[in-house]
Amino acid sequence: TLKSLNCTEKKMKTTTIKHFWVILLLAILVMGLSCKKPKPIEPDDNDKPGRRDYTWTIDTISYPGSLQTTMRDMYAVDEKNIYVVGHNERGYGKMYHFDGTKWRDVKLTINEGGTIRGGIDLEAIYGFGANDIWAVGRRVYDNIHPPPNYIDSSLIIRFDGTQWREVLLDVHTRGDLQGIWGSAPNDVWSGGVYGILFHYDGTLWTKISIDTSLWYNAIRSEEH
Repeated sequence: TLKSLNCTEKKMKTTTIKHFWVILLLAILVMGLSCKKPKPIEPDDNDKPGRRDYTWTIDTISYPGSLQTTMRDMYAVDEKNIYVVGHNERGYGKMYHFDGTKWRDVKLTINEGGTIRGGIDLEAIYGFGANDIWAVGRRVYDNIHPPPNYIDSSLIIRFDGTQWREVLLDVHTRGDLQGIWGSAPNDVWSGGVYGILFHYDGTLWTKISIDTSLWYNAIRSEEH
């Protein structure tokens, strides 16, 4: 009987040791597998939020005879229809258009072949497609009784797909419009220095009276 008990105990010990080593090997195997990082699955082109193969290049935009050309804002209909607006020291607001290949000077003022009287300066641009684009800034006048040497008034111009034209405001306000934004073609806002704020309802631009100590450098809604 004693021999049988001893034999049974040895078998139990042997079985326990075997189980221990099996469990240890399984644990090591599981740990080893968990340490291996799965190979990332690259999304196909349809899953990508945008192209990642763009090559950035530098385009230098200059206006003939102008020592200073500074672009201040950009609006893109698509990659082959992009506008930038800004300033040069000759007193004419400048606009350039990119057609997917080359930047070209947009002829805005009358002396360039456009419809807008100079001199002007442009600060911001925004649109709702290729045939409905707005740009704002100021019209600059020589002051015949300086100082200051120049006085200005708010300027709003619009592109209808064919020509840029000045929007004649019922209320002419001194000051530079520096931002423009809209939630829809009939809900457009523009603001600038001295608390200047205008709203367009699809038909008319209306001046909104707010604190004249405020300056609006940009306008945007978080909901859009």
